[in-house]
Amino acid sequence: MVSTAATLLPQPGSTVGPYRIVEEIGRGGMAVVYAAVRSGEGGFNRLVALKFLAPRLLEEPRFVQMFLDECRIAARLHHPNIVQVFEVDRHGELPYLVMELLQGITLSELMRAGPLSPVLAACARGLHAAHEALGPDGLPLDSVHRDFCPQNVHIAFDGHVRVADFGIAAARGKIAQTHSGELKGHLSHMAPEQIETPKSVDRRADLWALGVTAFE
Repeated sequence: MVSTAATLLPQPGSTVGPYRIVEEIGRGGMAVVYAAVRSGEGGFNRLVALKFLAPRLLEEPRFVQMFLDECRIAARLHHPNIVQVFEVDRHGELPYLVMELLQGITLSELMRAGPLSPVLAACARGLHAAHEALGPDGLPLDSVHRDFCPQNVHIAFDGHVRVADFGIAAARGKIAQTHSGELKGHLSHMAPEQIETPKSVDRRADLWALGVTAFE
């Protein structure tokens, strides 16, 4: 029997606002991602990705706020080396964000191919753009990715590099806060201070993770 929570998610062929769901393309601890298409006049079609909060987390206000924080932070980041977010909305009870559909592979898949200096340079540019981003008030957003690793770097088939998944990013004005003693991110790429004092990390934690990735 399909659970009530699962029925909140759209099914292939159904519509979510102006988008028609094509297929599920990813599922993680906090979210489910679909490929979708938006159609318009004159044969206009645009493929996008729709990222939904996992329905089982609706009863956990903290996780709902974490997802909404991701939406707010990602919407403020505009750079060629960061995944672009177009809009945020709700499908019934479920919040979702609309972002560009990435077609390619992750850095972790590409690392076996050899030296990747151009990819690392693009990652550095994307992270720098996130670190320098401003809030709606024109003041620094103080954003920190906190989970930079090869799995969260996407290389499109045309060679374009994008840093993805700001789901646990830190930034000024976030509603969901890290609890004392709680670790977020991949331990293998985590800076020592992110382990010892997770509430007070700054951009240097991302530079550590970039350095670990470069070493790998």
